[in-house]
Amino acid sequence: LKTELSIPDPPMGKSYHPLPYLRKKLVKYNCLVGDTINIAVQITSHLPRTITVDQIRLFLFAFDDYETVYRRSGATLEESQAYRILSLPEPNFEIQPGKNETSFHWIPMTVGQFVLASVQIQWKHTIFSYDSAVVRRAIQGVEVLPSEPTQTVELNPLFLIPGDEQEIRLVFNSGKDIITEGAVDFHCSDGLEIMPPPDPSSNTDADDTTSISDKDQHFDWAKECTVTLPPCQPGQKINLITKIKSKKVEKASSDGKIVKFVGKVQTLHARVTTSYHHALYTQLTHPNGSEPESDPMTTEFEAMVTTLDRPALTVDDTQAFEISDKTQVLVSVSLHCNTPLPFFLKEWNITFPAPLSLAPDGDKNDLLFVHPVTEGEILHFAFLCKRDVGATADPTFEQPFPRRPVLNVVLTDEFGKMFHQVLPLDLDTFYDKMTKEDQYKGTNIARTVLSCSSEEGSVGAPVNFAFDITLASTANVESPLLYNISCHQTDWILGGRVRGILPSEKKQFHLEFVGIPTQSGVIKKFPFIELRYSANKNRKQSGGGGNGGADLPPIRVHCRFPEQYRSLTYTNHMALACPSALEIGVGN
Repeated sequence: LKTELSIPDPPMGKSYHPLPYLRKKLVKYNCLVGDTINIAVQITSHLPRTITVDQIRLFLFAFDDYETVYRRSGATLEESQAYRILSLPEPNFEIQPGKNETSFHWIPMTVGQFVLASVQIQWKHTIFSYDSAVVRRAIQGVEVLPSEPTQTVELNPLFLIPGDEQEIRLVFNSGKDIITEGAVDFHCSDGLEIMPPPDPSSNTDADDTTSISDKDQHFDWAKECTVTLPPCQPGQKINLITKIKSKKVEKASSDGKIVKFVGKVQTLHARVTTSYHHALYTQLTHPNGSEPESDPMTTEFEAMVTTLDRPALTVDDTQAFEISDKTQVLVSVSLHCNTPLPFFLKEWNITFPAPLSLAPDGDKNDLLFVHPVTEGEILHFAFLCKRDVGATADPTFEQPFPRRPVLNVVLTDEFGKMFHQVLPLDLDTFYDKMTKEDQYKGTNIARTVLSCSSEEGSVGAPVNFAFDITLASTANVESPLLYNISCHQTDWILGGRVRGILPSEKKQFHLEFVGIPTQSGVIKKFPFIELRYSANKNRKQSGGGGNGGADLPPIRVHCRFPEQYRSLTYTNHMALACPSALEIGVGN
């Protein structure tokens, strides 16, 4: 009898290596733990008739043990040294004259390199042993690699909102693997702190899901922590639920201005290390199966979650408009959403320092309730306020922003978690303006009358305008008085002396200029005039006007305009074109 071993369909290919101590070549077939390997045996019989053998066995040796045996002088293979002995499922096998083929099926559970050392055929009381090191063919071997883990790790949420305390959830699923032990390492970067969760081994639900809540948490905040995972059977889940808090990514400067904090991105790293066996390990190893017990395989998973580089909502623009003779103010706030996932507006409120206060039914944003907010979206809020003339700001209001309104917005995610956003609104210029108006109430009032040369005219035809100005009461300010005449660009084009300086010793002035209507129809918007004091050089040098005149009292202008102007469309236009010449006079 002659035997020949081969692996016809290796799961992961093969490679060749020399064996110097045997002066032979090793053909190594690669596979994973849990793969089924078919080892083909070809038996050539030179006997004249068919025989029935009692059993055929294949001896597998670990590579290191095989080398140890053959490096000894005169050593032979012994059954006790074999790692695994494979046998055919049926004990009696007929061998006919000529070539005969059969195969062994092996599902390895141990990582390592193994050699198909020898084939043993027992025929009645005779045993034929065929050592692979003696035959002329290359020695056949198998390298078993760790199987791909089927475990999964999920870390939620996908991002953290800076400046808030949030709940994080790490879900570990054993998949099809048998977990013998494991650990989860949490590591926080600068700006983050985590509340270490308790040991999960003491809390296992009936549905093979181990849940950990934060109700029993009594640990201090930490930068890193380690949680031991209990052994898990296939399909079992472990939920680690704890809290993490983040520092704000923005800070206020000494003057109350919001300054973006430029630093490293805050990151929470979670590393899960497990030791595991293949799902068939319990079924195939002792005492249930014939595979030897082995050390578990190890694997490592990593998950991370980062904070946003800015808060969930940031103030894009804030404006205030005076209406109803300055007794009411309409405040417009635009918020920019920076979250990658949608959130919902649950509630909001706004507080104003004096002299503004929210009017009854002044919140005009009912349609934004439970509105989904997506990344890049601009939210527009409108609030109607009443102005208490003469009231002053409370210095203890909403520190450290005593002169700033504060908009509080509560967001909710898809899990119902609420996030509170505190957004100071920059209305400093408007509050300064109101303060000056209250300070100089009853003074610095100018009454003006705008007169028009005609009540109608053609589009493009010049119209003569005149402002008659009377200074009713002015503060004792030794500064030049500047005027500026402007208009709505869609209605008029202005010409003439539309800006200049008025004599400070007079109380009445007459200013003439020209306006050209630019569109046909009834025009009800007319040019208007603005008056202000100018910061002269003496005032700047004395230290009173170092801010460019921002501390000078404002001048309120009350103007009476014409009722309307009718601009007519011209049906034809005649013009005379003639060459122009430049006359140059030479003086004597």
